[in-house]
Amino acid sequence: MRKLFILGVDGATFDLLKPWTIQDHLPGFAKLLNEGCHAVLKSSIPPLSPIAWTSIATGVNPGKHGIYDFLLKKTTNDSEQPYFTFATGGDRKTKAFWEILSEAGKSCIVVNMPCSYPPDPINGIMISGWDAARDKAKAFHPKQLYQEITKEFGEYYMVPIDILSKREMASKDVQSNQRLHEALLKMTRLRRRVLGYLAKKYPWDIYFGVFYETDIAQHRFWSTLAKGAETDSPIFHVYQEIDFFIQDLLRDFGDEIDIMLVSDHGFKPLLTGIDLNSYLDQQGFLRRKISIKGKLIFVLLRHFKSLRRTLKSVGRSSWLPERISNMKPRHMNIDFENSDVFFEGMYPYFHVLDKGKDRDIIPKLLQSLAKLEYKGQKVFKKILPKHDVFWGPYVDQVPEIIGILNDHFEVAGAEVFMSKLGSKDNVFLDHVWEGNHSENGVFIFRGNEARREQMETINVFDIAPTILAYYDLPIPTEMDGLPIQDVLGNREVTYSDYNIYKDESVAETLRPEDQQAIEERLRALGYMA
Repeated sequence: MRKLFILGVDGATFDLLKPWTIQDHLPGFAKLLNEGCHAVLKSSIPPLSPIAWTSIATGVNPGKHGIYDFLLKKTTNDSEQPYFTFATGGDRKTKAFWEILSEAGKSCIVVNMPCSYPPDPINGIMISGWDAARDKAKAFHPKQLYQEITKEFGEYYMVPIDILSKREMASKDVQSNQRLHEALLKMTRLRRRVLGYLAKKYPWDIYFGVFYETDIAQHRFWSTLAKGAETDSPIFHVYQEIDFFIQDLLRDFGDEIDIMLVSDHGFKPLLTGIDLNSYLDQQGFLRRKISIKGKLIFVLLRHFKSLRRTLKSVGRSSWLPERISNMKPRHMNIDFENSDVFFEGMYPYFHVLDKGKDRDIIPKLLQSLAKLEYKGQKVFKKILPKHDVFWGPYVDQVPEIIGILNDHFEVAGAEVFMSKLGSKDNVFLDHVWEGNHSENGVFIFRGNEARREQMETINVFDIAPTILAYYDLPIPTEMDGLPIQDVLGNREVTYSDYNIYKDESVAETLRPEDQQAIEERLRALGYMA
């Protein structure tokens, strides 16, 4: 049985890869393209990393795997105010392909997969991605691997804020941009060395390693592609480091392995950010709660993180309402009792409250959102009820309405609404990003039986069933994707009623300080700008 190396490149797009390979700037990527098959890989809805990577890993949609956004709404006995936690691998309801392969006796290595903490106790090695606990050692399986990696390579970086200050991450001045550029290259080089070290030292049947520095670079430096030579852009420099890794892989393993390259989504330039709660406020769907005390608490909670951690710690006591222990300062000026709808998350999910349901507000909301424009461009492609987008046993956990954004638009976090202190203008606003996610990702396969051709568009759901069939395992009928025949060659595809759902009783809940660590990482990356 041949080995399969799956290389994840977060946000990779053919819009950049094809011109750069044609111009001989990326010989590693070019070899994969020229000696295999490739296709546009359609991302999940929405095209956000936690959702798309989880769909790649599981072969199912969020209605089954349970992760629909960076922020997930949680149930509580205290109904006065909803609360949210950051999505982690512990929220995943279905098994990933590496768990199924591990059960079948295959040796697996999984490194840097977004939304994969805590690491699964697989037959092999796993290092979680940016959703890991504040104590990074907990992100490694087996546990002793952390000491080995840090002894060999020094500090292990998850995200640029491990290297840079918060000010440098938030600023776009020349010096801060240069520091971020350097940090991304430092991280990519470290990732390249760690991935190669593990591949050569430990046995494996399947290896899944992800670079997500491309996503950060494209968010922050997209405009540099139009300034001078593209090869001077920090974006190109990050792609080039990954190209060096591909060349290393081909040199060290040659034709002994097959290589599959996937991205969770593509990229486009960003036009503007949108404060959706301000829009809902203007249209009468949401009511603002004006309170001097609330503003003071907001400032304290936002700027004094230790106070937030203390409240969360005390909140575990049974005498304090559950909503206090999960307090988000950006919710403190929303009058939930008298509002119909509010927005929360990092994609346009609209939560319809009891008052809105009683008033049958959804048709009016859909009509209003469909009219939202910026400089003559519609903000939304579609606005749909959740059951038109997702299906499965966990679809009821998803907010009632989802707006499918047109390219070039990005929602601003709910905290922006809180910080406006009563202003009802400026629905559209500047964003720290220059580039944003698009639905067209990348799929490339170079293998012993691969056809050299461009295929029809495939879906993120198709990856997991294809990997199982590659190893001659039956595909669970509960999976939503289809096997990619150009990858499988003459292999016979079979199906089974294998239960893909995980035992929820063993799901791990992150401690408040670890939730805070995720928030700090996402804020530094611009996801909560």
